Amino acid sequence: MATRWLCLTMPLVGVCGVVVGVLGDQHGWWDGRSFLTNLLSSLTGLFFGVPFALMVLTRLSGAQTELLEQRAVRRLAERVTADFNADLAEFSQKAPLRDDSSSLKELVREWKESLAAAEIICRRALMPPDAGQPRVQSTMEDAATALNAVISLRPFAEVNYRDLEPILRVLKARWAELDREVRVRAAEVGLGWVPYSFRAAVSGALKEELFLYVTTDTSPLNNADILGQVNAFLDNESGDRKAAADLWAAVTASDEIRRSIGVPPRGNHP
Repeated sequence: MATRWLCLTMPLVGVCGVVVGVLGDQHGWWDGRSFLTNLLSSLTGLFFGVPFALMVLTRLSGAQTELLEQRAVRRLAERVTADFNADLAEFSQKAPLRDDSSSLKELVREWKESLAAAEIICRRALMPPDAGQPRVQSTMEDAATALNAVISLRPFAEVNYRDLEPILRVLKARWAELDREVRVRAAEVGLGWVPYSFRAAVSGALKEELFLYVTTDTSPLNNADILGQVNAFLDNESGDRKAAADLWAAVTASDEIRRSIGVPPRGNHP
């Protein structure tokens, strides 16, 4: 407030000094008074120069402060995302995965790819045939195979939720720290963040309902069952496709957050 007041009043005083100086030259007030002339000139220049210097320094100081705050938030985000990754890696070790030799991220990626392929095959199965019933039968069989593959490629085997509850509680707390504290601080200093839909997906991945989607054996389907399964798969946005999308958001959350705020992603993944 004081700086702003000085920046407003000092130039006005400087203008008055200029007026006095010009009038003094016209009326000969400064004849034989060289020291007084130099003093008035210096003061007049000071009244113009100080506000300009204050404005420049204030702007530079504000920019430097913002950069320091952004750097502090990036360091905080780097630390918390590293902790989230470590907790996710511990979860991956404790959770009964479909394939213990693969990482959770690899299994989820494989699951997502099988879901994308199954969606294409199922939509083709519902297209009108070009010629004859055999093609319809073959396409429906392909759809049944694709849907069975989706189930067989789910990343988890049978899960006892009670065994995973402690580490899931830690993961939820770590995500809450990221999504509330770090996100708010990032917004305050002008840094980006992942969109709301992504945040909601990560929260969805940390719920108990996710572990209903486990690898199971499927029995062959007859034609009526296949058609019903195809329609249900394409119409249901809250089944395997949502579970896979939520899990993918969780295993990539750290990298996406780092990318949003300008921190290079880490190479290690759970």
